[in-house]
Amino acid sequence: MSEQPTSREPPISASMNTSNTKLRCRCHSDGIAEDDIRRVSLSDFEGENRIYRILLIDKMPLPTEPLKLDVLIIGCGIAGLTAAVACRLKGFNVKVLESSPEFAHVGAGLLISSNASRILCDFGLRDALDAVAIHMKRVIFLKHDDGTILSEQKYDGAEEKLGAPLWQIHRADLHDVLLGNARELGVEITMGAQVKSFDWDAPSALLEDGNVVKADVILAADGKYPRQLRGAFQASSPILHAQMR
Repeated sequence: MSEQPTSREPPISASMNTSNTKLRCRCHSDGIAEDDIRRVSLSDFEGENRIYRILLIDKMPLPTEPLKLDVLIIGCGIAGLTAAVACRLKGFNVKVLESSPEFAHVGAGLLISSNASRILCDFGLRDALDAVAIHMKRVIFLKHDDGTILSEQKYDGAEEKLGAPLWQIHRADLHDVLLGNARELGVEITMGAQVKSFDWDAPSALLEDGNVVKADVILAADGKYPRQLRGAFQASSPILHAQMR
């Protein structure tokens, strides 16, 4: 190990690659509190004509106990339920507030591409979704008046190439599978709960009936223009992605 420089220099940043991970390290010319770090190795790094000691973090120790958080999700649609299942699988306490008094089977067909279906499969929902979805094989665009084929795209072997299925499914069927899974995992779902405002310092949500629901984390998943975000960001109109015109 090279000798440390005696002069004190401001820390610099460096990106380094090891055999198993890519790290962004902080380089210091002064001493390193090795007692505060576990499972580390030290090496020399040459930068700006000086030799700096770099702390290479091999693997930071994981907590011995899972992190316990109370998560409040506003909206019990596809996004809200997916977030609820993901958080519950991490061991968090999850509560979902839905403004509608009951669920309605609304919507149309959806395409779930492989980047999304991979997550749903990781949830353990492969069999349940296979039962209500179809694997997309091809897409054909027809001329509206005489049925002439304008274009055709085939997806044979898509799962083998992409690592996860391409599903076509009705929104209601996807919602039913996610809802059933969330309930099995112990997600608490409250129907007819209208959120009036947020207290961002608490944090908590004030409902229209006067009840206050507190949580460590609050996620708004009730549409592209949620009511409770209007006051938070003073938005006069929704901010749309360029492809949502």
